[in-house]
Amino acid sequence: IRWFKRREITPQIRSALPFYLVTVPVVVALLQWAFVERAIESSRNRAILNSAPLLAAIENYRARNGKYPTSLLAEWPDFGPHVIGIREYRYEPHGEGFNLVFEQFNYRFGTREFVVYNPRDEHVMTAHALDILELTPEQLAIERTRGHNARHDLPQPHWKIFWFD
Repeated sequence: IRWFKRREITPQIRSALPFYLVTVPVVVALLQWAFVERAIESSRNRAILNSAPLLAAIENYRARNGKYPTSLLAEWPDFGPHVIGIREYRYEPHGEGFNLVFEQFNYRFGTREFVVYNPRDEHVMTAHALDILELTPEQLAIERTRGHNARHDLPQPHWKIFWFD
């Protein structure tokens, strides 16, 4: 007499979850490293290239009027980056020149990237509008040098990148 009933032992099916938990982050990181940086650079370069008609119109205004426009605020901006993820160009007079700015997607967590054109290479980007409204010109000049965590030159003349966190 058998005291126990013999049962069939079937091999256990192993879960694929541990494999995916290791593999997926590595593959995503490699793809990000390989493609995202190039895609961002490509969209930035396209937005810079697409700004040429706007920059020419601003310079034509200056040639006709002897100064840069005080504002480009309008219902219809007429000039756009025409790049997915870049909404608009922003114009700001600055000293004897101006800044033309657009915000660029950045994959670095918590970092915002602003790309700035200034024909006199006097680029500034302020972190808070309140700084412009409340600080003295001397205080604002200091604040504009430290509000960003990084500043990079671009190969295109008169363009720079500002990173804010």
